[in-house]
Parts: sequence; structure tokens; C-alpha cells
Amino acid sequence: MNIPDSDVHFIKTVLMPWARVQKLFLAQSMGTAKFPDIWVEMDGVPKITVTQEWLRQSPDERGKRLTHEFLHLRGLQHDERIGYSTYPNRDTYSQEVYQDLITRNPYPPAGYDWRKLQPDEPRRTAGKLPIAPAYTKVYLNKDPSARLEAVAKDSVGRTIYLYAKKFRQATSVSKFRRVRVFAAAHPSIMKRVERDFPRREEAKILYLIDKTMFRVGGEGDTRAKVKAFGATTLTSRHVNIDGDEVRFDFIGKTGVHQVKTIKDHTLATELRKRYVEGRDTKIFDTNEGKVIGYLRSLPRGKGLKVSDFRPFFGTQMARQEIASRPIPTTKKAFKTARKEIATKIAAELGNTPGVTLSSYIDPKVWEPWEEQL
Repeated sequence: MNIPDSDVHFIKTVLMPWARVQKLFLAQSMGTAKFPDIWVEMDGVPKITVTQEWLRQSPDERGKRLTHEFLHLRGLQHDERIGYSTYPNRDTYSQEVYQDLITRNPYPPAGYDWRKLQPDEPRRTAGKLPIAPAYTKVYLNKDPSARLEAVAKDSVGRTIYLYAKKFRQATSVSKFRRVRVFAAAHPSIMKRVERDFPRREEAKILYLIDKTMFRVGGEGDTRAKVKAFGATTLTSRHVNIDGDEVRFDFIGKTGVHQVKTIKDHTLATELRKRYVEGRDTKIFDTNEGKVIGYLRSLPRGKGLKVSDFRPFFGTQMARQEIASRPIPTTKKAFKTARKEIATKIAAELGNTPGVTLSSYIDPKVWEPWEEQL
């Protein structure tokens, strides 16, 4: 499919900056106007697809549709000052839209029918999910069958999304099913990564993640209220190299202080070439979207995510811990042992034990213990 240059320019200058800020990504390289398809992904699900029918529309209609769909899927509000008639003037248009004319992530999110939680109401959602006392500006979804039951603000102003239990369970099952596929593909993936390491920035990132269990990181995180970093956004200030030892020290997602030292000759040698003392220069010349694209281009990488590395490692470590411990004989002993394991793994991943238990350890690893209770 041959995408008109004007539309590629629009996607690169308008949609791609939004995609980075909103932690979305374009699933194909935008370096050329010739490629089979374009789509914007969110959580691995295609949301906007460019089709032949779309190409038959006028430039104004194409711009209007793309903009409308992108705003809609992100829950953004359209400001009349944008004016779709400005379609040909993309350079000025993109800068104005990006800086001033779009209200990003309105609160509460658009597309739902909300009502504010009253002071005398029980702090629970329609699905009986508890709402923490520290959460403020709580809004409840009027639709009892909606998957997003409530939103709130935490103590530092971040938006908290409270999803229905069934939706979270279904999402978790789907994720860990994919992680099991990832586990089987991991040796093959890393063999290819090591082969590509000398010539591909994206291979270097996956190698780093495999050795450190860091998140991939995104440009949006570095512009957040609390700056956070990951593998793709690390700078020289975040590393210290001593022989084959590399010490990483940075703030990760949700403000967690990450400090990790590893010994790896390949990584130390590569980082030493790029290190500039005292500088905030990015170490790697790539981004989250390119790393995901590279992973999915590998023979066994199709359908996988870079984020699969962390639950893969979390589950792997949990299995090792379970194998080294005596089988608990009571429910209380089981819960205690499970919490101890989650706490230990959380320290490695840079998470809280609760998040580690719910998001980074496959629930199936506990089945051998649960069957004995």
C-alpha cells in the first residue's frame, strides 16, 4: 500500500509524538511511505487501521478521521481551535496541537458516564472493589457492567483505574498464557539477540533487559511529574562501570529507586564506549516502539511483548523459590511463604510485593502447594 507523503508526514509529526507521550506506538517503521499497513496499538490491540477505503477519501477527510479516532481511543477532547482545514500545514499544526490545543487524558476519562463518590457513601465500586482511603477525586461508573468501575487520584496526583474483577482475571489469564509462549521462545530469541548485538541498538536493549530485568522505558516517563527511566532512556548519569561490573542507579516507574550491579563483559564493554561522565545523554539511540518492532520481527517473536520479560523472570524466580522450600501444610503457612517469595522477587524487579504477586508471577506456580492444602 502506498501511503501519501502528506499523510505519512501527519502521522510522524502529530500522531507519533502523541503515541510516545501516551505510551502507544506505531507498529511499523515510519521511515518510508511504502509499507503494507499502518496501525496504532494500545496494549497490543490494533486501534486505528489504514485501509484502501481510507486512502480513497480526500486529504481533509483522512486527517479528520485519523485525528477523531486517535482522540477517541485515548479519551481526549477535541478543541474547536484545531480546525481540520489546517490539514496541509502539518508542521505548525502539530506543534500547536501538541502544546496547546489538546486536553490530554481528561479527568474523569471521556467515554463513560461518571458520578462523583459522595462523602457519606461506602468506599466501594459496583463490583465491591475497595477504594483506598488515601484516594481522592473518586468517580464511580454508572454502568454496573462496565469493565472500568471507578477512577481516583493517589497522593501524588496520578490517576488510578479500578477495573472489574472479571476483566482483570481475563487480562491476567491472557497475559500469562502469552508469557508461557515467551518462555518457550526465550532461548531462541536471546540467541538471535546476541547475534544482532554488534549491529542493532534494539538487540542491545533486549540484551540489557535480559540481564537486568529493567522495564523498556518510554519518553513519556521522562516527562512525567516524577521522572522515570528504563532501558531505552537511561543516560550516562545512571551508570558506573568498573572493569566488567556495571552499576545502575536511577528512578524507575512509580518513583521506585532502582540500584543494581551486574557483571557482564559484553555489556560493560559496550557501555564504556558510550559513557560520557556527568552527562544526561541517552546511552542508546532507539525507543520503545523500535524495540517492540524488532522483537516481533524475530522468528519466534511474533505476538510477544518486551514487557513479557519481567513476568517471565518473576515466574521463573518463583518456581526456583518454591522448589527450594518445604511444602506449606496450612493455609496460613502458604500465605506467609507466598508473601516472602513475592517480597524477594519484588526487590529484584523494583516493584511492591503486592504488584509482583498479582502481575509478575504466574498464579499456576502455586498450584503444587495449593493442592496439598
